[in-house]
Amino acid sequence: MPSHEQLNQFLNELVATPPEALFLFLLSVVACGVALLALARRRTAHKTERKREREKFQAVCRLVETQRKEVNYLQTRLHSLENYVDRLNAHQQRVLDSSTQRRQRLDEAIGIAGRCADDIELSSRAGISPSEAKLIASLYRGPAAN
Repeated sequence: MPSHEQLNQFLNELVATPPEALFLFLLSVVACGVALLALARRRTAHKTERKREREKFQAVCRLVETQRKEVNYLQTRLHSLENYVDRLNAHQQRVLDSSTQRRQRLDEAIGIAGRCADDIELSSRAGISPSEAKLIASLYRGPAAN
């Protein structure tokens, strides 16, 4: 803490200072104050900008996470649909195979219709139903066999 004598000496020197020097001193103090105020505003603006950037980044992260979940859902759905298509293809192949086998049995029944004694024999030899055997026999047996 300055003593009373030091304070008096400072005041005497201050009074003896020319007004231009005092004006320049006050002007420089005001300039320093304005500069400090500008720095404080700049710092506040910088903090605000950093906060905005952080919020934008968090929003982008949330969006990316949402899109990642959507992609995972779509991949799961696609896999499920691919499995369904595979099952449909397998079913279609079984139907085609069954249809082909059925067609072969009917062709065989038509071929042997004239050589079988009756509809029951035709049904058992060709592997077709009795009603099919009766129909085939009536269509493909000669008139003498009926």
